[in-house]
Amino acid sequence: MIHPTSESLLHPAQIVMATDLCDADILLPLAIAQAKSNHAQLTLVHALLTSLMTPWTAEAMVPPDGGMDAEEFAERILAELVQKARSEGVTCDSVVRHGVSAAEVVRDEMHRLDADRLIIGTHGRGRMGQLVLGSVAKSLLRTVFVPMFAVGPKVKTPRLVAEPKRILFAVALKDREQDLADADAARKLAEGYGASLILMHVVGPESEQDGRLAMDIEEAKVLLDGLIPDKTTMTVELRTHVACGEVVEEILESASRFDADWILMGWNEKHRHGTLAENAVYRVMASAFIPVLTLPHPGKTMAAEAAGQKETSAATH
Repeated sequence: MIHPTSESLLHPAQIVMATDLCDADILLPLAIAQAKSNHAQLTLVHALLTSLMTPWTAEAMVPPDGGMDAEEFAERILAELVQKARSEGVTCDSVVRHGVSAAEVVRDEMHRLDADRLIIGTHGRGRMGQLVLGSVAKSLLRTVFVPMFAVGPKVKTPRLVAEPKRILFAVALKDREQDLADADAARKLAEGYGASLILMHVVGPESEQDGRLAMDIEEAKVLLDGLIPDKTTMTVELRTHVACGEVVEEILESASRFDADWILMGWNEKHRHGTLAENAVYRVMASAFIPVLTLPHPGKTMAAEAAGQKETSAATH
């Protein structure tokens, strides 16, 4: 069984790039590359907050003096970006919308366009970077149930790779059916890029404390090895790796160890319980030195909310 979001992971038809304009030089090359490789439509979305008629982050690009208002300035910058994308053969347009929050604007546009991938930058540094990630990407992670390609605050421009050569897929090993479907999608994603695939799992520190470390590591190795039953037909290199320790630290260390270009992580309804900043997906996005691509698994509650949001968005346009 292939998860219903696998098709959007592998072949997105409509990509949205959410931008506050000052991150466009980082995001646009990635968005163009992904749109070209998937023959996808690309839409650039910028939000202006209605409360103050200001851009969505304190670091966002602002109009120079000279009488140009924020909307006119944004439309001019976006027009230049659209032209760059079109010059490379990408079907591209842009949207500037007013809203009470940037996350709401992006989410509504995602629903209106029936988009199946979101590219977003969280480019700030220090406390502002965390604020940007918390106020926009965190909300979207909770409410947009399509793959999100996040470029976190620690990603350096030279490390941005539009077409990855090594993909690290962190597997939770909590749902066998879902893990098999995800591994199949990860395999196809890697093969589509001609990239090596590293399947990894982190055994928690409690295993060592309980004296089960060796047994849990061996069990994890067997489970990882079984996620892709027919390895003889793979067209790219496959590795498996089991680490022990704190999950986020080990994922980041493994990404560095294997010189990964992208991190792939699952995202499901269970992650919505508790503080989002404390779950692995959010923390990896906030801390990784390479982009993170999420593979969401909307449960019944999330799917119902998505349908409701889509109906609301359609009614207001």
